[in-house]
Amino acid sequence: MKPMLDAICGNCEHCFPDRDGQTPYGICILDPVFEPFQDDIWESRYEKCQRLAREKRFDLNREGCPEFKPVEIVEESEIEEALGFKPWEEHSEEQQDGESSLTFEDGGVLYRVDFSVAPVEPHVQNLTSRDRQKRNLAITTLAHFMSRGNTEAEAALLEFFKGLGSPSTLDEVHFKTFVLRQFRGYETNPKFLEILLDDLEHTRSNNTTRQWFTAMLERLRVAPPHLVEDRIRHLIRSGIFSQRLKKRIESVLDQMWENDS
Repeated sequence: MKPMLDAICGNCEHCFPDRDGQTPYGICILDPVFEPFQDDIWESRYEKCQRLAREKRFDLNREGCPEFKPVEIVEESEIEEALGFKPWEEHSEEQQDGESSLTFEDGGVLYRVDFSVAPVEPHVQNLTSRDRQKRNLAITTLAHFMSRGNTEAEAALLEFFKGLGSPSTLDEVHFKTFVLRQFRGYETNPKFLEILLDDLEHTRSNNTTRQWFTAMLERLRVAPPHLVEDRIRHLIRSGIFSQRLKKRIESVLDQMWENDS
């Protein structure tokens, strides 16, 4: 049986540190003031919201509010179930590990797990699960495999991301933004960029989808101009964007070239 966590903010899944590194203070991601900075906070980047974080921070031992949701404690048996295989494979000192492998010692024995060749089918099936927890675990597991060079996981997660289509409700925006976070460092991947460009073209711009446009533009901002500029300029000329959004997108194009210089 898993231990019960005290209902304090530090044990809540909505609580994030107020800065990168060790700190006794936290901030709540449910606070509307942090909505424009959610992607940055998830990736421990606080440059854009340092002042707000200082103003809104609280002691991690503060009593939780009615929105308190305890963080999950993952046990070894659950790791095995999530991965779809038992990763604790005995490993000799003579074997060389690449970046795809994780090696650790337990009781004087070396063990290794190679995520680049881990089976993905159980997680692909769970991508369509009605159980949100199981679905999200499948997404993050495939993302981890993908980051370790697992091409099957990459193909499956890209296909899933594409199949979500353009979001139109707030729940869809939050979910697709969550999936987007799994593709860190993919701003040079043509298939990933094509999905973002399709959404840029087909997502209706309104208050509900504002966060999704911000998330898309943040990623496109650091993409190589030669991969996206022609398509973006074509969309601008097509007149599908409001004048305000058009200026934001043109600003992103300017920053692309600054980053590329």
